[in-house]
Amino acid sequence: MAYNRPSTIQRVSDQVLGHHVETSAGALPVASFKGVANTETDMFTVYGRIQIMQLFVEFTAAGDAAATQLLFYYNRSEPALTLVVLCAAGASIATVAIGQRCMHVGGAVASTPIVSDSAGLSDLDMASAYQIVGGYATGGATGIFTGTIGMRATVADQAGTIAATGHIFYVPLSPDAAVEAAI
Repeated sequence: MAYNRPSTIQRVSDQVLGHHVETSAGALPVASFKGVANTETDMFTVYGRIQIMQLFVEFTAAGDAAATQLLFYYNRSEPALTLVVLCAAGASIATVAIGQRCMHVGGAVASTPIVSDSAGLSDLDMASAYQIVGGYATGGATGIFTGTIGMRATVADQAGTIAATGHIFYVPLSPDAAVEAAI
């Protein structure tokens, strides 16, 4: 059937969910989950202004019993902006299983990410809880703003073999807006 070609499915998905970008598989190794040092890992480079439809990390290796918490941030390099957290630290990722996700809920900056209850199940309603990051200035020297979206581990260190892959679904809101995997 012609309507099931991947290009058609991808186009419909882009229109409904936004463009999907993911980091390299397992690009967030155990070193990214060192919470005592508040380890920050840039996952995506953002060009211009975008609306975040979904942002999450999906675990590709299980976590240990440490009560590490995650939060997501935006950091703009041009023009310079001090790192801004997109949410508060969420629930502990202790003993997460392969396939579980830590999901940014969007909306208010003080919201907390949610760790899915089960591997392969995301029970988060993102309807109208989107955030806009980045920028675009016309008529000036700034033009397209450039920044990163990343993850910060807090509270405790994971020591086992935990690993994850970052995912973002976004809609471009300015000319030439785009997102690329940073890792």
